[in-house]
Amino acid sequence: MKKKPFLVTCMLVLLIGLIICFSMFKKYDISPIDTVTVNELIKQTEQNWNNLLDQSYIYKSITDKSITDKSISDKSITDKSFTTDTIFVDDTYPDSSYDFTVIDLKGNVVFSTTKEQSTPYSQRINNAIANRDILVDIKLDTEMVGKLIVKNDLTNAIRQQRKQLGRIVLFLFIFIVVMMFGYFFYLEKKVFQPFHKLKHFASSIVAGNFETPITMDKENAFGAFSESFDLMRDALQAAKHSEYLANKSKKELVASLSHDIKNPVASIKAICETMALKSDDRHITTIHKKAEQIDSLISDMFQSTLEELGELKVNNEEFSSDILLEIIENVNYYNKIHIVTRLPQCLILCDKLRLTQIFDNLIGNSYKYAGTDINISFHLDISHLQIFIKDFGKGIQDNELPLVWEKFYRGKNSEGKDGAGLGLYISRLFVQKMCGQIEGLNEQDGFIAKLELKLAGENI
Repeated sequence: MKKKPFLVTCMLVLLIGLIICFSMFKKYDISPIDTVTVNELIKQTEQNWNNLLDQSYIYKSITDKSITDKSISDKSITDKSFTTDTIFVDDTYPDSSYDFTVIDLKGNVVFSTTKEQSTPYSQRINNAIANRDILVDIKLDTEMVGKLIVKNDLTNAIRQQRKQLGRIVLFLFIFIVVMMFGYFFYLEKKVFQPFHKLKHFASSIVAGNFETPITMDKENAFGAFSESFDLMRDALQAAKHSEYLANKSKKELVASLSHDIKNPVASIKAICETMALKSDDRHITTIHKKAEQIDSLISDMFQSTLEELGELKVNNEEFSSDILLEIIENVNYYNKIHIVTRLPQCLILCDKLRLTQIFDNLIGNSYKYAGTDINISFHLDISHLQIFIKDFGKGIQDNELPLVWEKFYRGKNSEGKDGAGLGLYISRLFVQKMCGQIEGLNEQDGFIAKLELKLAGENI
């Protein structure tokens, strides 16, 4: 929750509560009795005592029916239209803000600003004392003839304040309950639900799912925190991908080197076989056995990384086409390669190491599957140097031509021969990275591997 809206809400509630309480206590404020007004009431009562008694007698005769109609003049009754609910109204007293009652010594009501019933004197005095009313003697000369009872509104005020306070307490209770429910739903939406999202998100991260981002409102309590979680997810995803690529690159390097080392080892074995035919030197036999042992170890290492073989880095540079003669010479260890056309002089775009690997794979396959002489010819067109490597074996079945360039695929003519189906796949991969092309073509008298190398300076 943001602090500023919360503090503003608290201050507003406090202000409203103070205003309500202040208004309530101001409304029911109890002011002290004005002694001047009370003394004036006493004075006027004493001066008009006889008139008040006459008025009280007429009123009592009507309400109690104890005095006959003949005892009251018709003129006085018509002038004083009394009923049982009559409140004494007389010009004897000035306007007063106090309610008061005048009684005689028997407890009879002589004058009252409120509805009063006659009660015994002692009981009325006791009630007035219990109500904390003001009691003042009324005297004629020196003789007490009655009492002036000025009503004290303290009890009524307290009663009203209790009612008002009860209303306020009830309102505050309802308001607090509503605020609690509102705050609970706010916490549920802004805190608990985002927290559960973060919990599920963390579980997803632990399970290795870095693809699904966390979606959350940035305005809630976990907004910035959830954004940091999502940044962490991106970082973990990138780190995991980098780790995957690093491991893949290592295995690719091992697999590629294993495969490429097999070609020179095969050459050593072939040379040893040729030399063994001409000489009985046991050292040649030893070299041949060691070469076979190395070939077996490399095959084991190669097989352990076959499943994760991928792309290898190729660094293209500009070279003279003369490097092709050097590369071809290095793979001509059976003296079966014949260059049948002149090599055009040009600059080619390639990686020399990868190009050597390509020729090792292509020539090695011809040695392995055809076992015939190999003719190499060249053709220069507008953007590429084309190289044709032709053997005179049985070739590859037409339906297998598109497949032999795929990873791990081996044709039917490979039965009984070592290999993993990666030589042509790696060759095509390297050629494509050198912006060239490679394909296989069957002819009636053999098989042609057509290799196109990009000329330097051409738009790629």
